[in-house]
Amino acid sequence: RDGGTVSLHWGEPPARGEDRVVLVLPGLNNSSHTSFVQETMRHLRQAGFQAVALNYRGVGGRPITSPRFGCLDTWQDLPEVI
Repeated sequence: RDGGTVSLHWGEPPARGEDRVVLVLPGLNNSSHTSFVQETMRHLRQAGFQAVALNYRGVGGRPITSPRFGCLDTWQDLPEVI
């Protein structure tokens, strides 16, 4: 809505028609490349889920493209992501 940039990091390419998708939300100042996020995604894949992690604005190499950045108010981006 405001020009902010986030990204989704899929553990594997999304499967067409897959309805068991889990969105992983990293903690403060973490990204999809953080080891515990990667381990969580691996565990979810083994359990039969498609795992995707959200990289917040300005985190994980994302450019800051709006006045809002970081993850303190990232919940506001969730409707657009989901």
